[in-house]
Amino acid sequence: MQGLLKLDHALIGSLYADSRYESRCKIPYIEGRNLECEVAIIVDGEGRPASVAPAIEIVRVQFGRPTDLSASNLVACNLGADAYIVGEPIPWEPSFDHATVTLTRDDEVLNEAAMSDALGGPEPGARWMWQEARNRGLPCEEGTLFLGGACGAVVPAEVGRYHADFGSLGEIRFEITSAR
Repeated sequence: MQGLLKLDHALIGSLYADSRYESRCKIPYIEGRNLECEVAIIVDGEGRPASVAPAIEIVRVQFGRPTDLSASNLVACNLGADAYIVGEPIPWEPSFDHATVTLTRDDEVLNEAAMSDALGGPEPGARWMWQEARNRGLPCEEGTLFLGGACGAVVPAEVGRYHADFGSLGEIRFEITSAR
């Protein structure tokens, strides 16, 4: 996305507690939603990873015209952050920068990626997000949760049963149900 928008850095948005789901949740299908495999990074008071958890961000960006896709419009719509799912946090280990994730829907592989795909991995990503948030006047304190960016492909959020296997980081299972 950075290349498409001719940006030399990533963008940052906000997550809201009322749009957080836990693993094994059921969420309704909403047209236009997509899924991103990410790592939830919980930082210490210096912005370093203290713990991490598997995460799925549910994004929805619906511009009226293709030409509306711009960095400023993405910032205005909070990068499309619609909801997110966070698994069980575990203590941070540097090896997590090299972990991988596999996302399946009804046993079909949709995405396989390395955690280093997003901002170089959880540790460098946490440092960048901590500094960027502070530069923007956003609250940063011990226990702040960051999502580290999309690892691999962004996939359509279609009806089905999902399993995101993050190896030693854990897993997330969830279901997208048909809207009725």
